[in-house]
Amino acid sequence: QRESVVNIRIYLSDFLLMKKAEVSHSTYQTYCSKLRIFCEWMELQGFADKHVRCICQDHVHKFFYHIAGENHTSRRTVLKYKQLLHTFFDFLMKTKEVIAVNPVSNIPQLGEKRDEAARPIPDKDRKKLIAYMEEHDPQLLLVCQLEYYCAIRPNECRQLLIRDINLETATITVRQDISKNGLTETVNIPRQLYEYLGNILQIGRYPEDWYLFSRDDMPGKNKLGKNTFRYRFNRIRDILGLSERYKLYSFKHTGGVKLVNAGVNTWELQRHFRHKSIDTTEKYVKRNFGVQSKLIRDDFPDM
Repeated sequence: QRESVVNIRIYLSDFLLMKKAEVSHSTYQTYCSKLRIFCEWMELQGFADKHVRCICQDHVHKFFYHIAGENHTSRRTVLKYKQLLHTFFDFLMKTKEVIAVNPVSNIPQLGEKRDEAARPIPDKDRKKLIAYMEEHDPQLLLVCQLEYYCAIRPNECRQLLIRDINLETATITVRQDISKNGLTETVNIPRQLYEYLGNILQIGRYPEDWYLFSRDDMPGKNKLGKNTFRYRFNRIRDILGLSERYKLYSFKHTGGVKLVNAGVNTWELQRHFRHKSIDTTEKYVKRNFGVQSKLIRDDFPDM
């Protein structure tokens, strides 16, 4: 501390400036919010004016016990904190070379176990949602159709351009700059969705550089906000009095359930869901749908 004191906030600014150029806007916002909370906690512990070398593993562990205990943070969120803080201290160690050891290590498994995954929507409730959206929010219904029929994620839907949809080949290209896995891939358009895009929405009459989803429930030049569709879906779900386990993302899982029950093979499902490997698809099916067995369901011997 006798040397010139450079505290955590100064290095944090440098780190976030670097990350802003490397990651998406939403990821950058996550870095900002979670690192700000860590920084504020460190300052409450009296580390506002101390050199970053003074931060040790014990301090980091106390922070994790704080967010897990007092804030009732989920285990998934605790893991996200761990990843972000480890990256930050790696930056201090390898790029800035101001610390010798990363203090984010041996973090115990903390946080509440919560099953926050979206659930497939049963036919009865799904029909209620579809009927309401047909009358009040047809644009949101199209997002759900793209999820259900093409396994395109809501954030990918939001950024689709008219030129990404090829009616001649009945395909949609998900560009690498918008896809979750960072790859450019093409999916088939089932006939039900093809008829809507071609005959009802008539996307062929719009400029190819327009967004499929824009203001006034029509294609246009302006991209909608990231959480727009989620907020609209949650509002409709609540109006209809449906379970909060149903999320906008549920339509993707619901389409997967229907395909699995229809007997689609794992290889076709992998390509349709754009998974990197068969293993990923098998884990996805096991986690979301379970193992389907007609023998167990219909022909189990009587007790």
